[in-house]
Amino acid sequence: MKTSNCPACGAQVEFKSAASAMAVCSYCRATVLRDGASAANIGRLSEILDDFSPLQVGSGGAWKGKRFTVIGRLRLKYQDGSWNEWCVEFQDGSLGWLSDASGQYVVTRRNAGAVPPVAMDQLQVGRNVTINQQKYAVTDARTCVCSGGEGELPEPAGDGKEFTAVDLRSVGGNGFITFDYSDVPPSVYVGEACTRDDLGLSNLRTNEEIERASGKLKGGVSGFDCPSCGASLEYHAGFGETVACPFCRSVVGLEGERRTVVLKQDELARREPAIPLGSRGVIRGGEYQAIGFMARSDGEGSEWEEYLLFSKDGGFLWLTHGDGEWYLGEVLNSLPDQRGEQVYQGGKLFRQESDYAARTTFVLGEFNWQVKIGDEVQVTEWISGTANLARETYRNEVTWTLSAKLPAATIAKSFGLPAVVEPPQAIPRGTLPWSWVVAAWGTAFLSDVGAHLLGRGSFTALIFAAAVLWLPKRFFGDK
Repeated sequence: MKTSNCPACGAQVEFKSAASAMAVCSYCRATVLRDGASAANIGRLSEILDDFSPLQVGSGGAWKGKRFTVIGRLRLKYQDGSWNEWCVEFQDGSLGWLSDASGQYVVTRRNAGAVPPVAMDQLQVGRNVTINQQKYAVTDARTCVCSGGEGELPEPAGDGKEFTAVDLRSVGGNGFITFDYSDVPPSVYVGEACTRDDLGLSNLRTNEEIERASGKLKGGVSGFDCPSCGASLEYHAGFGETVACPFCRSVVGLEGERRTVVLKQDELARREPAIPLGSRGVIRGGEYQAIGFMARSDGEGSEWEEYLLFSKDGGFLWLTHGDGEWYLGEVLNSLPDQRGEQVYQGGKLFRQESDYAARTTFVLGEFNWQVKIGDEVQVTEWISGTANLARETYRNEVTWTLSAKLPAATIAKSFGLPAVVEPPQAIPRGTLPWSWVVAAWGTAFLSDVGAHLLGRGSFTALIFAAAVLWLPKRFFGDK
């Protein structure tokens, strides 16, 4: 381990990894560049605030049989949100990155000498490309800025440094590639999407440790005064990007200790969630709390509601309510296998059901990105039985969510709501019962025949039609 005195404040700075190029002074936040035997101050990295990640410098894990240790972190921010990039050192001394975005993990390592096969302007979100005989889909393309950091890092970085990159995920698998166009020449990072259990993470922060480090308990409730109306508001520390005031309906942005009104909603758009925000319920064996609520519409008369659920241990889930039906969904960390209008996910075949533009019409509570009234996204849905697979395509990002239908009574019981009577089961689009089809054609045909034989308006013609409607139901049922 190498140590140097910080050129800015004189405090001792440790370089534990022989591969790291810089370290952040824990006292003055100066970024110290190691250059052979000397050290130079190249700027500052802000301290990272309001972070809910269980990871910390010193956490450990394993990927593809190789142990690693977290040695540093960058906090990257874009227009509507932020995420962590943790620098990890493997047991062989090489470095990699562990991305942590709202509890979804990706491990990548730089592929030395490799360059992106195409220019960035040819990699539009949603496009498929073939790399090494494997089909990949472009799922994210954006420019972000560094907003803080700590520990040791492989390259110089400072507040405000921009990164422009494109993320690709393998179709039907966990493969992950990042093309970093900020580097000259552009660089390539290769890895895969993982779960927390896959990585066997250890030495993680507890809720109490997060509270001591930041003064705010992970998932715990903190308060502030609404900058628009002055009302006292509460929010869950550590992950929120916005909070919608329940009194004046203003959407308040959260950035460090700053509270800024980013949107004022029309009072005429006011609506109350069926599940009051703050309600707790048991979902999948764990306790979740309803923290965010939004309303959406497709512009053609259909409206529905979406609830963001949060658990300290289970992360985020989505609960969707529309047409009297409830669906519980989770954003996928790996892509399903799409083949034209059919999609395979988890061994199931999903068939395309609909394609439409969804518009956000109302927001209340907290979200892990900055939700705005008027946000539009293109949604394509596939169904398999009572399961639903939805792809949401934004300008810079594509996400997939897998949902399963839940009885209304289950939702009511979980969140302690009044008993809910489920509506009659709707007939799926394009699946009218066989007898209805026969009846429709038969009625049209025989009514016409009867009218010709017996005269227009004849009572006997009506008997013919009634018989056609009754007989299939009597002998065949709706099969």
